[in-house]
Amino acid sequence: MQAMKSPLSPLDIEVLLHYATAGTPHPRHYCFAVEESTDMWVKCAVLMPAPVTSGMPVTHQYVATSKGRAIVSMLCNIKEPTQVWVDEHGKPIKDNQ
Repeated sequence: MQAMKSPLSPLDIEVLLHYATAGTPHPRHYCFAVEESTDMWVKCAVLMPAPVTSGMPVTHQYVATSKGRAIVSMLCNIKEPTQVWVDEHGKPIKDNQ
């Protein structure tokens, strides 16, 4: 199993979210960047090929593994960043308003 690249690109996150939620091939599955991202997720055991249904294999269709669902859950629970102004010594500056 391959390690995930770091940092992830916005496209990597979008590809994972698409396959974890849409149930359809990615609309740009034929683009090199999407293929490369999908391949990375498969090699990391985050996505896997969709199961065969009705005896017909589905091409360009993937589903999230339990690891993939855990990553999506983490992404959905990220806290909003905050900004703090500090002085030249690194001490927070209080807003007097």
